[in-house]
Amino acid sequence: MSNTRSQDDLVPYNASPVTLRLADVLRGHRWENYALCFSPDSQFLAAGSDEAPLSLWMVERRQRIATIDVRASTPWLIAFSPVESLVAVPGNGEDVQVCTYQGDVQTTLPGHSPKVAGIVFLPPGDLLLTIDGIGIARVWGWAAQREVSAFSVLDASDSATLVESQDVHPTIQAQARKGNVVYGMAVSPSGEQLIINGYSSRGLLQLWSIDAVARMAHFDAARLDPKRRDYVLRQRFSPDGRFLAALVTTYYQIGEKPPLEERIELYQVDSFALKETIQPPLDGRWCVLKDMAFSPDGRYLALVGAGGYHHEMEGTLWIWDLVAHQFIMSVLVHPDVGDNQVWPVSAIDWNGQGTLIATAGWEPSEQGGKSAMEHLADQLVVKLWHVMERN
Repeated sequence: MSNTRSQDDLVPYNASPVTLRLADVLRGHRWENYALCFSPDSQFLAAGSDEAPLSLWMVERRQRIATIDVRASTPWLIAFSPVESLVAVPGNGEDVQVCTYQGDVQTTLPGHSPKVAGIVFLPPGDLLLTIDGIGIARVWGWAAQREVSAFSVLDASDSATLVESQDVHPTIQAQARKGNVVYGMAVSPSGEQLIINGYSSRGLLQLWSIDAVARMAHFDAARLDPKRRDYVLRQRFSPDGRFLAALVTTYYQIGEKPPLEERIELYQVDSFALKETIQPPLDGRWCVLKDMAFSPDGRYLALVGAGGYHHEMEGTLWIWDLVAHQFIMSVLVHPDVGDNQVWPVSAIDWNGQGTLIATAGWEPSEQGGKSAMEHLADQLVVKLWHVMERN
């Protein structure tokens, strides 16, 4: 079933079951944040960008407590430990580092070539799953710096043989040269399933059983037709693990359709069947989607990006009701100020209590007598939004 909604299907804001109120603005970032992640207890917020240290904030005090130096091609990847005050991030080059909240490195896990494409702690937290850009997934006993297992997610077969990393690299590197690459991953809340996104002859998304080291499902490669090119930019499991949301960008050949289309595709995990397609109701205007986040009860899906006309796009947050199958609100996070600039919202996360949403992006500001770096620090902001249920 497909549910792509139009402007007429919007519930008026005053009838929405939830409301948002701006609680605070966190400033002082040195570059655009492409990832936001609340800690499991919601007391801390990590903000990762592409050219600056990762910032770790204490949410209640609105205080930055640490910056973690990340010198990698994917520095926005963030994983909090579910049981300890630790965070895993890409390190220098091809390493993964496990750090304390104060930024002290506890463990370095090497060998992710040519880049780190995904990091996540597996429940209960003693194992860490990483994946690199050419499809090698590794399970680590991170405290002992011990690689427990490694397997290729770009292997041609539907089940992968556990291999030593050095033995598989030549084969996988050859596949990467043919265009098979991994862009990112997500792990189900149970820690049993792995979803990877990228580009390969086997499709754009692959669902794996971690314990069995076997591919469970994948997109039909027939989607890759010569008149369009699909990319999955982000993916998220619902809190109960039953659904998977994929942020899909489609580029069309010139003259076929509008050159760019972005949408959320929602899949049922047990059957990997498309449940619905979600697109912000922009009434013919452009839409750029950047990120998404489920509410902790799984009722809502929040999307962020920008909507509007060319050079007049405004950073926007939309909330989709997964039960009612409709948008219930949109919020202008970064309004257009008539300067012919696009001010998108680049990242979002929803805390575990469901009471706070964090968004990140560029905010227009006056230069005044500020230096270029001071002006930039004013423009790069993380906004905190109180989420309240209507009575």
